[in-house]
Amino acid sequence: MCFEGYRDARAQVAARNRPVHFAGLYDPKGEISLYVDGKLAQRTSTGTAAFRPSLLPFTLGANPNKDPNPPVDFFQGTFHQIRVSKRARYDRDFTPSRRFEPDADTLILYHFDEGEGTVLTDSSGNGHHGQIVGAKWVKVDGSAIDPKKSVAPPVYVPVTPEETQAKKLQAAWAAMLKVPVESRSKTGIALVLIPPSGGALPKPYYLGKFEVTQAEWEAVMGYNPSAFKQRNKAVEGLDTGRFPVENVSWFDCVEYCNKLSEMEGLKPYYALTVTKRNTTGNRIDEAEVRILGGNGYHIPTDAEWEHGCRAGTQTKYNFGDKDEDLGDYAWYADNSDQRPHVVGEKKPNAFELYDMHGNVNEWIEGMLTNATPVAPMRVNRGGGWPWPAGSCAMSNRFGRHDPSRSVGLRLARVPSGEASQEAKWPPPAVAQGGPLPPTFKNGIGMEFVIVPKGKSWLGGGKDKLGNKEVEIPADFYLSKYEVTQEEVGEGDGGEPQLLLAHAAGQGPGE
Repeated sequence: MCFEGYRDARAQVAARNRPVHFAGLYDPKGEISLYVDGKLAQRTSTGTAAFRPSLLPFTLGANPNKDPNPPVDFFQGTFHQIRVSKRARYDRDFTPSRRFEPDADTLILYHFDEGEGTVLTDSSGNGHHGQIVGAKWVKVDGSAIDPKKSVAPPVYVPVTPEETQAKKLQAAWAAMLKVPVESRSKTGIALVLIPPSGGALPKPYYLGKFEVTQAEWEAVMGYNPSAFKQRNKAVEGLDTGRFPVENVSWFDCVEYCNKLSEMEGLKPYYALTVTKRNTTGNRIDEAEVRILGGNGYHIPTDAEWEHGCRAGTQTKYNFGDKDEDLGDYAWYADNSDQRPHVVGEKKPNAFELYDMHGNVNEWIEGMLTNATPVAPMRVNRGGGWPWPAGSCAMSNRFGRHDPSRSVGLRLARVPSGEASQEAKWPPPAVAQGGPLPPTFKNGIGMEFVIVPKGKSWLGGGKDKLGNKEVEIPADFYLSKYEVTQEEVGEGDGGEPQLLLAHAAGQGPGE
């Protein structure tokens, strides 16, 4: 970046044999600037060329693994401190700081005046630790560091009780099941073990560490449905392979889960019968879906998603109640530039799950029996790039049955090849023709009671009894209480006036 200015400045300071302050900037106007000791040395316009972030590791100086004899344009000298920021700090001449300190705009901060070993500690608290390769620690005056007397202290990162407990539970269940806390699929998708949660979730399960990316979707499905991919001006010049896939229907996600399961030798979780595809031949418009309960991948249930997102918290977000902190954990309306971003760029929750409050909304499994486009709308959760902070809160649920540029997918799976808990329904007594249980709770804790079949009366009105006899042919469940605002989501603040019914013996859907 600005090589001519860099070479000229380096030649000057080499002759003086003293430290120099370099500041390289890329600003939104498409200009690259180089400041030397606070003075503008060169400014270059990128013209029509877009700034292209690299997926390769961030390298400081020459790479000795690949360049044993680096070209002269590579850095040759001693680093004292380096700071990387998320905004262009300087637009005019300035007085350089003697020592960099972290602030809200700091992404990475390295101090090289003390340390040992091969770990380069990020002093900003953002955890972007590096590795020392082919270099040595030295003091500012060039003398060697005595590691016994000068060891960089570990960066203090506060740990909440929820995070401590979450880590302990994950480790305990992983040891019990003899599986890793973080698992990688054969295709490289990362999943995190989530401990159980009482009656609603009696067994541990895996949940995707990240939202499914465009590259991961295309590797399985052979096409990329996303609106935010190459040729979209909003992401022009960006590598969108690590962006979350979006613009997928709920049925598309079922098909993805089944195909991925088959690729990895797992038993598909769903039985999918496609009855109609759109004109492109890719998207599914109509289908019938049933749960098989195999050990393959599935769309998270409402209970699986919320328990994974909360990670033991009872706050508005999984990190607390303050809207102003959301930007550290999520891409949403205030910081997204009205588009999704690379998965995993923000802070995770205590279970090490990323983007649970933003980037894209995520489909939830919901009811599955004979699912068609005319069935009740599917739920999606998690907030996303178009939404304000309040809409990204834990309790929010959105309903839709069509694809959207802001809705994607996170995977779930049971560990160690076990059949999922959903496959255990109906209970053994029911499967053998025994009596139905008088009550049950669904995946989000709503209580249902059984109402026996028989005759009833409909019709009537004010001061008049029902005058039409009807036959209720089968037992059914009715919610014990009216649906609460918390169960619906924040909504419009109106009073809920709704009861839910569920066919007995069909399985507890959400």
